[in-house]
Amino acid sequence: MRTKSLTLLFFILMAPSPTLAHRGGLDSFGCHSNRTAEIYECHKGQFSGRSFASKTEMQEALAGGSTSSGNSSAPILPEGLSGCDEHLKFGVPSNEPVLLCRLGYALSHDAELKVADWVAYHLTREKVAGTQPRVDRFRPDPDLNRGDRSEKKDYRGSGYDRGHMAPAGAMKWSILAMRESFLLSNMAPQVGAGFNRGIWKSLETKVRKWATERGDLYIVTGPIFEGSFKTIGDGNVAVPTHFFKVIFDPARVEVIAFVLRNKKLKTSDLSKYITTVDEVENLTGLDFLSEIEDGVETVIEGTKQPGLW
Repeated sequence: MRTKSLTLLFFILMAPSPTLAHRGGLDSFGCHSNRTAEIYECHKGQFSGRSFASKTEMQEALAGGSTSSGNSSAPILPEGLSGCDEHLKFGVPSNEPVLLCRLGYALSHDAELKVADWVAYHLTREKVAGTQPRVDRFRPDPDLNRGDRSEKKDYRGSGYDRGHMAPAGAMKWSILAMRESFLLSNMAPQVGAGFNRGIWKSLETKVRKWATERGDLYIVTGPIFEGSFKTIGDGNVAVPTHFFKVIFDPARVEVIAFVLRNKKLKTSDLSKYITTVDEVENLTGLDFLSEIEDGVETVIEGTKQPGLW
């Protein structure tokens, strides 16, 4: 949802209706509370013309299946992602170049840059509570050809960490998921002190905390390349200039997004890097949450969270 016309639609949806201003105006879902009738009425968007006992009831309707754009079944996944329905319930960010499905995540791999374009994973309260110990066994992805992938020697002496996209800390629910999280296709070169071992680690920890509190999250993360960028190793593995993370809560119909420069940053400044999904899409060319009804997608992708959850 990156066009100017859709940006205009977002502001239209957010604007209060003059005829309803005395009843509080329309909220971001195109609905409002009717104090006289003690109901929650919708006049725009997916539920236009319908009323609910409360805003919570409307959100439960969204989470219960109406979030999908007219299709309650799982999205049809492109070749390479078969079996990854769980991680891609709300859409595939891109259908190219090389798509791979793992137990704990799905990804799109760029053979030229030798890093993933995006990595998506579904995180639940139960998964966070897993007890599988960390297994530090970094290795090349056997499903990618030599010359199209990064190798361990590319990182050796480079000064960069092998930074997880789908973190090992989110894979403690399965030994296979844990092991696959150490495939180099799930890595990208990250500054170590102050980033991979600092603010990025803190963000990953917060995502697990939010999953424990909220119960169910869908996360997509990956690199951003702005202008010129470095490469490392004989394989010329691209070093991202930034990283993004998009976290969607289907129960509350909320999304929070981050873009962080790949450099030493203050962990205490994490909230400064909150942005909108629209901005991440502009920077990456990806399309997030494409399986959500268009009106809802427009609103939540254009909304910047005021602070950390």
